[in-house]
Amino acid sequence: MSNEIIGIGYTRVSTKKQADEGVSLKVQKRDVEKKLKDLGCTKIFMYEDEGKSGRSIEGRDDFQKAVGKALKDKVKYFCTYDTSRFSRNTQEAIEVVRKLQKNNIELICVTAKFDDTPEGRLVFKMLASIDEYYSDSLGAKIKVSLQKKREQGYFMGKAPKGYNNIRVNNKADIVINDDGRAIQKTFQNYLAGKVETLREVARDLDLNGFEPKKDTSFQLAGRILRTPFYAGMFWDSSINDYREHVYQRLITKKDWFFIQDKLDGRKRQTNSYKKHHPDFPLRSVAYCSHCGRKLRGYPARGNGGTYYVYDCPTRGCFRATSTAVVHQEFGETISQLEPDEGLLRLFEEILRSSLSEGTSKDNHRGTLLQKRIQSLQEEQKTTIDAISKLNNHNVIEGLEKKYEELEKEITNKKEEIEIINEKLSEKNCKPVIKNGLKYLKDPYSIWISSNATMKYKYQKWLFPDGIEYHPETGLRTRELCLTYQVLEQFRNEDSSMVETTGIEPMSKSFV
Repeated sequence: MSNEIIGIGYTRVSTKKQADEGVSLKVQKRDVEKKLKDLGCTKIFMYEDEGKSGRSIEGRDDFQKAVGKALKDKVKYFCTYDTSRFSRNTQEAIEVVRKLQKNNIELICVTAKFDDTPEGRLVFKMLASIDEYYSDSLGAKIKVSLQKKREQGYFMGKAPKGYNNIRVNNKADIVINDDGRAIQKTFQNYLAGKVETLREVARDLDLNGFEPKKDTSFQLAGRILRTPFYAGMFWDSSINDYREHVYQRLITKKDWFFIQDKLDGRKRQTNSYKKHHPDFPLRSVAYCSHCGRKLRGYPARGNGGTYYVYDCPTRGCFRATSTAVVHQEFGETISQLEPDEGLLRLFEEILRSSLSEGTSKDNHRGTLLQKRIQSLQEEQKTTIDAISKLNNHNVIEGLEKKYEELEKEITNKKEEIEIINEKLSEKNCKPVIKNGLKYLKDPYSIWISSNATMKYKYQKWLFPDGIEYHPETGLRTRELCLTYQVLEQFRNEDSSMVETTGIEPMSKSFV
């Protein structure tokens, strides 16, 4: 028994695809056992984690058991297929290796050779870092790929009841099943008024053949009526809104929203409130000149049909005014902001000069960072040479720590260069200047041709504090945006924001 040599083998795969493409558990186990036998092990204990990620030790039960047994028993070798099977987290990998080394347990990799020397430890750290980088990089690529799929209308999760997740020619798809056809019939009956309460909906689902092996609860019936996927939508948390999917629908979007209003106990409204409504673009920035409350915009019905109006919510403040009147006055106001050609040329020169100066500074900073990276890399090389020539363990540990610090600083400098490069690409002067002049030259055309959301943004940019309106005093502006303030200064240092005749500005003269 005293001559017994104990070895522990560990294997892992994270996905079925990985197992099918040449690094299966069977292949790993075969090669690990062979390696341990070649090392003279008379007793071998094998551990494996199937379908477990290597990004963390947590959740890998067999890995923890393998390390625990190695530290408890008199084990000589701990063998794994490669460093990525051991761990894809550099810090955790180094901590486990140190525990093994303290107990005189040698870590063996089938695909890589390193021993308990400065060079061997350095190689292990480099391989572990590469594995961690690969794992992080793969995770980022998968995240981007999934986001693109969602943008194209593909649902990445498990489909709700009534659908099946399938694969056709190795491509994921979602199709309606028998339960889905039962749900579709119940939707039709609910819209036709044949069923009303949730208990009636549940019974109707059962009659239509939904999940025949069990009775449907009224709670499940309620969730089914509330599920937007049946109307062609799914929730995307990255944009905090719904996206339309590409799969077959059980109900139209219009009917689904009708059902939601019915469930909420509300009547269907043909003109539901929208913050950025195309018929009332000013209601988000316009305030009453008398009481200061934000104006309302809504369709009012009269003898001649439907009229679109703005009014003040304060009772008796002022009567509803046609949106056409207010919009015309707003258009006249912003048309007065249009600068002459001389001011536009001056503004163009200022903008071009400012962008060029910023680009020059960023280029200089990028050059300095590149030189610093080269200096750090040379220092790294010197450190590696020193490690290979020394035997003092304490000095070697200090140099290894220095090497890691240098690597971290190099990474930070490279990230800073990437940020500078992104800024430089954004500072492409021609499109910036072209768009800037376009917005300044003809503000009324920009506003009138924009959709509701862009109108709101443009109004907030022109008048950050909003505008004021009352039928008796007309439209008055508050604070004008800084860009037009500067242009006004160039035009006439003593002039006001707008002429006092006709439309009175609320702000002081710009000086």
